[in-house]
Amino acid sequence: KRGDVQFSRGTLQHAGSGLWLGIEMGPGNGAHRQAVESAVEQVLATCKYAQLAIERTLLRMDGAAGNVPAITTCMKAGIHFVTRLAHYQLLDSPDIKRHLNQAEWYNVPSSGSGPTRQATDLGRVTLEAASASVQTDGEAFAPVETRVVVSRFVASGEGRGAGTVIDGWQYELYGTNLSPAAWPEVEVVAGYYGRCGQENRFSQEDSELGLDRIFSYHLPGQQLAT
Repeated sequence: KRGDVQFSRGTLQHAGSGLWLGIEMGPGNGAHRQAVESAVEQVLATCKYAQLAIERTLLRMDGAAGNVPAITTCMKAGIHFVTRLAHYQLLDSPDIKRHLNQAEWYNVPSSGSGPTRQATDLGRVTLEAASASVQTDGEAFAPVETRVVVSRFVASGEGRGAGTVIDGWQYELYGTNLSPAAWPEVEVVAGYYGRCGQENRFSQEDSELGLDRIFSYHLPGQQLAT
């Protein structure tokens, strides 16, 4: 479990079938930045093997990857991404507040679970890395410019899950490098919450293959037991 050793995998799904792109073991929660880099490498290797165009890939990442290092890794590899952002200080900007108050909001197709959301596009926004985030050589990360999409839904009480509550609405932010023409704001948000199917797949694999149990502290041994 989180205090011991974790066995993790990246799963590719298509029409009900599934394929592991890669498997890893790591102590505790592991190193998230290295996990993102490994996921990108697995996607690139899969595209090369299957002769798929890299520009047709989309990596969906939760809020733990909503930061400049993870976004930089995807951009350098030429991979499209959608991630939930933790940069809620953007909502304190007077210009962004004005934009959100005047923006046209569109209803997001329901994922079948959770609240009904609305979405609007902020356009391209420059994100700064946290002061403690440095590259392996010790250099600071350069700011990145990424498209930011905002979703909102009517808050209940103090809010639920991720996001921040402002004037009765719960707001969430998403970063992406997908084209607005090909992926309107509602499609970005719906695409992000398409992760629900992935979570169900993970749960199915856990129960059917016993992945919560560590049989061996060496990856080949764990793979053989699995």
